Amino acid sequence: MQQNQQIYNWVRKYKENGIDGLKDKRGKNKQQDLSEIELIKLKNKKLKTKS
Repeated sequence: MQQNQQIYNWVRKYKENGIDGLKDKRGKNKQQDLSEIELIKLKNKKLKTKS
């Protein structure tokens, strides 16, 4: 069952963030300075994947 959950997580990450969502980010500082336009684009992308 755990394998199915992992696949689901990968698919969800890919849908939300594209190929960048699949990158291993463990142990790294994730705080990034995004421009206002980048933040809006990211929010729009997330809203589109939810529908």
